[in-house]
Amino acid sequence: MAQNAYQYGNNARALPRKGAPAVRRRKYQPAVWTKKERRLVAIFAFAVVAIMLGTVYTSVRTDAMVQKSNVLQQKVTETRQDNDSLKVQIQDKTSRQSLDDVAKKENMAQADDNIRNVNR
Repeated sequence: MAQNAYQYGNNARALPRKGAPAVRRRKYQPAVWTKKERRLVAIFAFAVVAIMLGTVYTSVRTDAMVQKSNVLQQKVTETRQDNDSLKVQIQDKTSRQSLDDVAKKENMAQADDNIRNVNR
């Protein structure tokens, strides 16, 4: 018996093979999205657009505020310079020499007779 099994085994190997059935390849079809997935995509898309618009709006407003602060800073600097020049003019006009000159132009005399020095 062992001899017969051996012979049948060789015969089985010698038989021609039938070709394997041809595998049909399917064309790729994208997966179908569920309603929940579509909603999530729409929400995230809206959020991204809102963040982008918010960033642009914030940068534009920041630039406008920087320009306004620069203009105000220039005005403050000009006002300080004007105040300094006015202080100098006031000091010049209230000096003793200036007062004496004005008195001479107006024909006024300085009378020191009525002045008393209390520290004597």
